[in-house]
Amino acid sequence: MQPSVIFKGTLFFSWLMFLWDYYLAWRQYVKHRDNEKRPDAVSEIIGEEDYRKARLYKLDRHIFGFARSIWSQLESTVILLYGFIPYFWYLSGDLIGSFGYNNEIIQSVVFIL
Repeated sequence: MQPSVIFKGTLFFSWLMFLWDYYLAWRQYVKHRDNEKRPDAVSEIIGEEDYRKARLYKLDRHIFGFARSIWSQLESTVILLYGFIPYFWYLSGDLIGSFGYNNEIIQSVVFIL
């Protein structure tokens, strides 16, 4: 199998999983958005005001999660498409080489940092 086929398949699968997760999160967001009334089953556990605050907090978390997941997916796609991972790997090797080191463990630490 060609490396380009594996790369494209990985990128496609990444986007497929992102879209599936986004769809599930959107469904949950719609449920939280449309369910303004406190369920009768929890009326003894949580007050109306606390339920309202918790619902609004969940809605804010959903919106932040949408923005974060879109940004993360786009960032990952750009990193993969433009080859930033190999670039930074070689850059970290050059950096530790300038200090006289030639060790893959140190290069890995610098790469992660």
